[in-house]
Amino acid sequence: MQFATITLIVEILFYLTLCAGVVAQLRGAYKWHDRFQAPVVVLNIFFILFVMLPTFRAVVFGSSGSLSSVPTLITAIHGLLGTIAQGLAIYCLLAGFKILPRKIGVLRYWMWATFVAWTATVLFGVGVYFVYYMGDSSDGSVDGALVAEHDETVIDVVPTESSDTPVVVEELVEEHAEVVVEVPPAEAEDPVDPADPAVPTEEVVSEHAEEIIEIEPEVDPAATEQIVEPIAEPTDVLIDEHGEIVVETPSETTVSGPMVDDGDTEMDGLISEHAEVVIEVTEPQYSGELGVVAWQQLNPANAGPGPRYEHAMEYNAATNQIFIFGGRDGSQIYNDTWAFDMNTASWRQLAVNSPTAPPARFSTVMIIDEAGQNLYVATGHTQGGQNYNDVWRLNLASETWEDVTPAGPAPDPRYGGPGGNLSDDLVVTHGFGTTRYDDTWRFDTATNQWQNITPPGQVPLQRCLFAATAALGNSLVVHGGCATPFGDCFLDDAWVLNTDTNTWREITSDVKPVGRQYHTLVPAISSQGDLRAIMFGGQDASLAPRNDAWILDVASGNWVLVGPQGAPPARYNHGAVWIPGYGMILYGGRNDSGALGDMWWGDF
Repeated sequence: MQFATITLIVEILFYLTLCAGVVAQLRGAYKWHDRFQAPVVVLNIFFILFVMLPTFRAVVFGSSGSLSSVPTLITAIHGLLGTIAQGLAIYCLLAGFKILPRKIGVLRYWMWATFVAWTATVLFGVGVYFVYYMGDSSDGSVDGALVAEHDETVIDVVPTESSDTPVVVEELVEEHAEVVVEVPPAEAEDPVDPADPAVPTEEVVSEHAEEIIEIEPEVDPAATEQIVEPIAEPTDVLIDEHGEIVVETPSETTVSGPMVDDGDTEMDGLISEHAEVVIEVTEPQYSGELGVVAWQQLNPANAGPGPRYEHAMEYNAATNQIFIFGGRDGSQIYNDTWAFDMNTASWRQLAVNSPTAPPARFSTVMIIDEAGQNLYVATGHTQGGQNYNDVWRLNLASETWEDVTPAGPAPDPRYGGPGGNLSDDLVVTHGFGTTRYDDTWRFDTATNQWQNITPPGQVPLQRCLFAATAALGNSLVVHGGCATPFGDCFLDDAWVLNTDTNTWREITSDVKPVGRQYHTLVPAISSQGDLRAIMFGGQDASLAPRNDAWILDVASGNWVLVGPQGAPPARYNHGAVWIPGYGMILYGGRNDSGALGDMWWGDF
């Protein structure tokens, strides 16, 4: 049981014991009143040691000690209430022993004042628990589960010419700071794309940093006149609202003229600890013809996992199924496993009767072996700020879970560090735990052992919340994420790890997507056998969800925009897979309204 839960239980027990003693005194049962004194004292000592002292430590040293990272002001208020109650209790105790002067009539008022102060302290503690550990915001946009990141952000949004007042939204996200974001008004002649929201939300972005960032686009118009090279001959299959498979041939579409795009950006940042970030975002505009992907919303035949985000999602060709594990919906964290059968367009929950299962978590890494016999999950994050470095294996035939965590070397517990499947081995790179990491680990599914495969020499900057995908048995592609305090948040760089040569290679491109986090990458092979990485969505530096899709030619380093016309609603923290000969499948995620539960097919 998590420490916060234990603390809350003891705090409530203390209060109930105190109430029992008060009731006994009021009823004249003084013998029972005396019997309640010992547990009140013991529980009161626990309250001092594990609630009040960590609170003072948080205020004085800026760290909440054994407690999870509830905002310092909140812990200070809780500690102040406890101090007042404790001070009154000490006075009553000393007065009762006649160490301090007292009058019985006056002492009775002091005792009631003590009881009222303890009531306020405990009620505040219960409220903190439900708001920061169990609750959710009314609009669904804030995760009530206290993760590893929180605090206030104030964002001033400069109104457009058609707006008279600024739009201000408050939202909590990920990581210990205040962010002030200013977005200049759009040009009057710029086209407005309703599928690409321009109004940012307020969120906490990165840890302990003050950043003044100006983003100025550098546009190479000629570079946008690229045409998407076919990745594979798609099968034009759609799933109708009843789950039936029907064949349609979508028309080819090209779009010309000015449109919003994600061009190359340069970021000048001044980073220091514990302060504000001021970000000015100006979207570049491109003209020219760009490829457009055909999108179709899928309607499965039955109910599935439901709305959720930060879940793991994988496809297995051996069974023609898509698998989903874990994630959260803003009020609950899951450890369930689902399979979507592409042949019947139906969902089925797996391992319902397994005697054991991984603890609930999100932001985990999952793979399925090529034979479709076993599913593996590793790392992740759960309520109360706990990170994992365990490994679990689900036998897909018997639908039973087994903990295969090795006793030897292992990566530090972490989350936000996606990985992939390299020759049936699970690979984890970078991520966030006690710090942001830049190491890479490989779990050998044959021996159930971890191996540190971090290459010597240059490696991608420490980061988390990025996108990654593995392909061709030896390559891991990563893009974007957040590197604060080691660098920028909303990175726009891309890297390839070649496990044959044991080297990282940075991909350089004149035209590339704008920096982002919480997006997805899936692997694809072109008709010529070349490796591609397809990116979708995410959250950009204005804290807005996105719905643009890009294709990266891994060998040449060229990015090509293939959206967002007709794309799914903008989102981040979603799941995505690539199905050869079919296309890209998206599930869930979140936007400004909360968790999503829709499913989309992109025909590339």
